[in-house]
Amino acid sequence: MKNKLAPNIVQLDCGAQVVWCTPTGGYGHVADEQPMPYIHYNGQPLTPRFGGEESVRKCSNMSLPLPYGKLAKWPISQEIFNLLRRRVNIYWRNIVKSFNSKKPYFLFAEQLKFKRTESGFSGESPIISFERQFRYNKTGVDVYDRIEFKCYLEFSEFYYAMCPEIVTQLISSQIELLPSESSNYKFNISASTGEAVVKCKLLKSIKFKAGDILKVHYNYRIKGE
Repeated sequence: MKNKLAPNIVQLDCGAQVVWCTPTGGYGHVADEQPMPYIHYNGQPLTPRFGGEESVRKCSNMSLPLPYGKLAKWPISQEIFNLLRRRVNIYWRNIVKSFNSKKPYFLFAEQLKFKRTESGFSGESPIISFERQFRYNKTGVDVYDRIEFKCYLEFSEFYYAMCPEIVTQLISSQIELLPSESSNYKFNISASTGEAVVKCKLLKSIKFKAGDILKVHYNYRIKGE
């Protein structure tokens, strides 16, 4: 049986190494999380490797490239789901952590139960389903997201299509990240690879009904030196 936290490592034909991990669903430390590709090429990181002090927002679970939003009303089904989740935790500070503590913020990183799939990972809760797939080519990787809403939900803010980037001229000249959704919001994060930025799509005062689906395609292309 595979370790859920074991990283998935792929060597591309161009020599770059791509690493990602199945999210812990809030049970681990932020340093255990790598839901988007960490790409290492010619001895240097081209994308952020997450980690840091969880108590600081810039490197907390809110810094991870997984969707989140501010719910107008927290569904009772989600609260019960959280109360019934196993209390076993790989990180000692989180052993007695409540998954309902961040209400009204709904973080996919904490509110879904994740599992590895054949080509990526998926996450489930009573109100939302999420799937992320990774497909590789000679000089990059394509990432595909699918979010399905299982019931009526209203968010005052909803953030998705998150693109984490190391913003330096040297790195920008070697890799390109193109999402299918244009970004209209960004925030700074602090990762183990240094300062970075996450660009994303922000929807305000948005309502979703059961069966609504959001899809995003991210194209990572390594340009080389």
